[in-house]
Amino acid sequence: MSFREFLYFTKGEKFPVISLKEIINNHTQLSESLKLPSPLLKIFNEYIHFGYYPFFLEGTKEYFSKLQNIIEKVLFEDLTTVFNISQSKLPAIKKLIWLIASSQPFIPNIDRISKSLGISREYVYHYIDCLEKAGLLLLVRRSGSGFKAVRKPGKIYLENSSLIETISEETGFDALLGNIRETFFANQLNSVTTVTVPPKGDFMINENYVFEIGGKNKDFSQIKNRQNSFLALDGIEIGHGQKIPLYLFGFLY
Repeated sequence: MSFREFLYFTKGEKFPVISLKEIINNHTQLSESLKLPSPLLKIFNEYIHFGYYPFFLEGTKEYFSKLQNIIEKVLFEDLTTVFNISQSKLPAIKKLIWLIASSQPFIPNIDRISKSLGISREYVYHYIDCLEKAGLLLLVRRSGSGFKAVRKPGKIYLENSSLIETISEETGFDALLGNIRETFFANQLNSVTTVTVPPKGDFMINENYVFEIGGKNKDFSQIKNRQNSFLALDGIEIGHGQKIPLYLFGFLY
């Protein structure tokens, strides 16, 4: 569920789908004209925590336990049945998921993962691929082409921010805000366009636009002198110039 859809189900507010081009070119006017409910940033934070799956409508107190059950079902039923993975391998897979969820964000080092989990590199690649197909992981490849770019992802995220919060609840680690913000952005953009990892910046969209994700005090130092570069910022309701409110990317579908 997008942030736009979350607003409809929780506040009864119906907003139009906004294209990426509109957000980039007219984000200030859009933020001012949408007449979004207040307190907007608090509502967006609620979406980030428990708004991705519609069963939050059945009660937010049970949301994380229901999602934990879904994760367990995917691991212990779908992976073993669909991908023919032995249950003896599931602890290593679960550890891999926890590692990704607790990182800021997760830039894969396959050799290190292999040693940490006690499995071969090929199994690491295989499990990552299975978890992506099962809808638990979101892989963002490096910009460019060729076998290496396809084989090894530039970054790995959980598929959505609710999964991070759920695993945080289960394991007791503090979910890292930077990881949550990037996960939201990658998830929403991945639904409508091509997302890759550029040499500089957090994400490249359609091999054209470069985005750095952060809080309201983030600056352009990491992507300075880069054409078509933007900041997607959490903690602001209205942006200006190349600084765009992060929540607006929740209106893409």
